[in-house]
Amino acid sequence: MKLLGITGGVGCGKSLLRKTLEKMGYLTFDADTLARQITQNHIPEVQKIFGEDIYQNGKLSSQLLGERMFSQPSLKKSLEDLIHPKVGKIFLEKLENIKALGQDHVWIFYESALLFETQKQDEFDKIIYVHAPLEKRYQWLKQNRNWSEEYIQKIMQSQISDTEKMERSNFVIMNHGEPLEEEAIRLIRYLYV
Repeated sequence: MKLLGITGGVGCGKSLLRKTLEKMGYLTFDADTLARQITQNHIPEVQKIFGEDIYQNGKLSSQLLGERMFSQPSLKKSLEDLIHPKVGKIFLEKLENIKALGQDHVWIFYESALLFETQKQDEFDKIIYVHAPLEKRYQWLKQNRNWSEEYIQKIMQSQISDTEKMERSNFVIMNHGEPLEEEAIRLIRYLYV
């Protein structure tokens, strides 16, 4: 079994690559979406960290969460300490299920924005970094997530730099806003070598 990490800065297209690989028939795991789901479902623990008003009408307020995390880094750390072990446990269960089915020859692509920040890079056979030009990232995040430029900057500043992530990765995918099928095929060829 090969574990392949997909990472990149916010708005680079990690999910687009993961979905492309999934369409090609590869197994994938989306740690970022799972972390959001866990945050949504663990209301009492998250409220203990961020306050009861962090959920409005039973739904997590991403805006309030972001504002509080970036104004008080200790809150961000508390949330990560709550969420990351739960994500890791679910992923290990998935790996055990794959092994139990006798499919331990497969490749699994694991998407996580914080692969390096959480010190998980050594758990993977290869790290794939997805990169996109800064202006495209801002444009996409403003349009599709309705984020302000200030909020995007805070997220980017909280992550390891793009340059460092690229240097620490085994393979770089360039995302210029086009479909990523050709880049995914180039990646698969690289991985077969």
